[in-house]
This record gives sequence, structure tokens and C-alpha cells, in this order.
Amino acid sequence: MTYCSSILVNYINHEEFYEKHAIDHFTLELPPEEEMKVGKSAEIKVRAAFKDGKDIIMYLDPSQFKVSSSNPEIAQVNGSSIVIKAQGCVDVTVSISKNFIYKYDKKEQHIKIRLKIK
Repeated sequence: MTYCSSILVNYINHEEFYEKHAIDHFTLELPPEEEMKVGKSAEIKVRAAFKDGKDIIMYLDPSQFKVSSSNPEIAQVNGSSIVIKAQGCVDVTVSISKNFIYKYDKKEQHIKIRLKIK
């Protein structure tokens, strides 16, 4: 019986933690634009900020999001990185995984940025 009580308490604590730590918004972090040059690679980081008002910031593991490019001839995706292939404008979209465990506004499931490669 003690074992079952322990499992229940852990479950409740787990649920309360996720209830109190909902995501307010996601932001994308890329190297500065002047570093985004043809032939270079850029790691994309996704940062989540929580709604509880605390300055807690969490970076998503690359398994929790997918990166896509509107034009692979300009920016080719390689996991959570993009490889700059040519000059031009390209939209990079990051999609948050459906199995992401924290609560968040599902409207923000896709985050898009436009890059101008010079």
C-alpha cells in the first residue's frame, strides 16, 4: 500500500508541476545576421519562457522541434542547423513537437522567421 501511495503522490506532484509551469512563448535564437554567410552553418535554438512570471528559461532539446526551410537552395536544413547555400531571402519555420510535455498555446506550434542572406 505504501508503494501505491508513493506512486500516487509522485503523479500528483508531476501534474501540479506541469500545471504551474505552462509556456508563455517561444523564441528562436540564431547567430547575428552578419555571421549568416554563404558556406556557414547556423545552429537554431528554441527558447521557452514560462507564464509563472519567474525568470526561468528553458532551451528545447532538438528532438522537441523540427526545422524546415522554404528554399533549400538558399538554406538547407541539417537537424537543428541550417547550412547557408546561397544569397537571398528564405523563411525558416520551427515546429514544436506534438509530444512536447509542457502546456502551451497550440497557435504557437509553428514559429517562422525570414532570413536575408547577403
